[in-house]
Amino acid sequence: MKITYERFCFPVTFHCNLNCKLCAEHSPYVKRPYHPSLEKLMEQLEKLFELVERIEKFDITGGEPFLRKDLPDILDYLYSNYRDKIGTVRVTTNGTLVPTTDFVNAAIKWKENINVIVDNYAVSDKSEQAYHALNDVGIPCELRDYSDKLHCDGWVDYGDISIKHTRKEAKRLFQKCMVPRLGFFTCMVNGLLFPCAKARILYENIIGKAQTVHVDLFDPMLTEHGKKARMKTLMGNEVVDVCQYCNGLCEDSSRFPPAEQLTVTREAARKKMKHEDWRLKYGKVLIYTQTFNNEKTIARTIESVLNQSNQDFTYFICNNASTDRTGEIIRKYAEKDNRIVYFKCDRNDVLGTQIIPYEIFNFVPQYLDCYFTILDGDDTIELDFVENVLEMVYVDKPDMIVSSVNRVDAKTGRIISQHQMEKNVIMSGKQKTDNFMQLRPLLLSQWGKVYRYYAYVRAQDILVSKNIFHMPKWFHQYDTLGVLNAFLYFEKCGFIGKPIYNYYIYSDSTYSKYTPERVKNDVLMFNVYNEVLDQYPPVAPINRDYCYAIYLSLLTETLDSILSSDVVADKQKLLDIMDILHMDVTRNLFCGTFDPIFRNLSNRGAFIKQIDEYLEKLPMTVIGTDLYHDTMAELEKYNIFLKEE
Repeated sequence: MKITYERFCFPVTFHCNLNCKLCAEHSPYVKRPYHPSLEKLMEQLEKLFELVERIEKFDITGGEPFLRKDLPDILDYLYSNYRDKIGTVRVTTNGTLVPTTDFVNAAIKWKENINVIVDNYAVSDKSEQAYHALNDVGIPCELRDYSDKLHCDGWVDYGDISIKHTRKEAKRLFQKCMVPRLGFFTCMVNGLLFPCAKARILYENIIGKAQTVHVDLFDPMLTEHGKKARMKTLMGNEVVDVCQYCNGLCEDSSRFPPAEQLTVTREAARKKMKHEDWRLKYGKVLIYTQTFNNEKTIARTIESVLNQSNQDFTYFICNNASTDRTGEIIRKYAEKDNRIVYFKCDRNDVLGTQIIPYEIFNFVPQYLDCYFTILDGDDTIELDFVENVLEMVYVDKPDMIVSSVNRVDAKTGRIISQHQMEKNVIMSGKQKTDNFMQLRPLLLSQWGKVYRYYAYVRAQDILVSKNIFHMPKWFHQYDTLGVLNAFLYFEKCGFIGKPIYNYYIYSDSTYSKYTPERVKNDVLMFNVYNEVLDQYPPVAPINRDYCYAIYLSLLTETLDSILSSDVVADKQKLLDIMDILHMDVTRNLFCGTFDPIFRNLSNRGAFIKQIDEYLEKLPMTVIGTDLYHDTMAELEKYNIFLKEE
């Protein structure tokens, strides 16, 4: 028995960077879109071609196939192993992504036996760029511009998953449907063959393992002959069970504009959520960006979100009263993509990053068990950020996830450093403090942190409430305090080893500038780090020493901000230096003995020397003799501390 197909659909992913209302694959309505590994896809292809003699049109579909970085590897695998069994490989893309050089090189091997179909739905300006990237090097392709001509007169609505017809009506529908006339759109997902996408959707949602709508190529109970017989059945019999649930693809079917994006207002969402409408999708991950005057970077930030390999998210963007083109840029993206929820604030409120997201997300019902993360308006996330987060969510279900971070020079785009773990790990209980030296660099800011929302709102601000009255007016590590609070409160915290958040560093950032009483900030953070360690006694001495090493690093940054300031008088600078030297923690730092592993503690003299050199350049007539001598006397005490050690 020879099995041949005129057309065969091979979805390589159901992730998509569009959110089309009438998606035939129902990608926008799936919580965990199908996205198998390359190895799993190869296993399916091997099993398929053991049974199939020839496929004239082998369609690589999605979702959006170009979201797969290994798409060139899939083409190469097909070419190396099955090119004699395939007439033409066809790849269909929604025209929002430009093919990579690797894809072009893999496609060229097929010569005239490949065809790339680039659809232009007028939701992206990259479709022509994608077409020319292929056409200009001789790869057969076509640009289907829906702005000029509605192919097949537009899209049809196949309907939801309710029963719509009697068996008699379904039989009549089958007889006039274009799917069987075109040789079926046989598709393979997870090794299961279906006559059309609707059959797959019903299998996954309602019908289950009804033998009338699929063939399992990996079923050990079926012989090769049995599998082929069932494959023949799918291509010939009336698929009445499926047709009862479908509106059909017929000549007289109602037509709709292609690629209308799914849009849901907050009010409509609340109403629909009450009825648990299965078609409504907010996504597992809620991403929030608050931005002020980021016209040069906001598009880069937005693109990094919209092109995620896993589309299980909704993106909230708040324009914080920007006075440049930031709002205009966001609005244009939001008009084209309903995954973006755009709103504005009438003033630039920095604390909004701590308050506004929680107000927004309150309308999302707890049963959805969403996670949220905050993305700065000049940073980016890697295209597999959501994918890596959800892989950890579905396996380990942590309440807090910390991603490794690339620190990027904003001027050059070069990676300065990477704060990362060696691999993905889950920490709980005393593990968190025993590994504090390794974890702390990843807990410095809110960027790249992902929280289980309903768990986060239960968390009490333990560290904030204990230290609120000790915070200086210009406390600039509030987000560190919030992250540490969550880290302390949550029992299970996950750490992603791969750097998937890109934090852009600016030389003129607020953090590097002078602020009054900044040393109080440093002392408070020293105390907070010790409080975190105290939660799981006994505390290893090396961790206590580490807190002093952190404190010295903070002091060094504080001293640099004081000495480099061109808006602060020398007398005030000297008063600030005296504040540093009079702190009990500073005295303990310079008179203590610590583990030599901390190199900055072994070179504490450099800190005192920096102050000495500054004093030598100061005229006493400017600052006053008494203040000068008091500072010199205080420095001598510290030199004595160091000599005694």
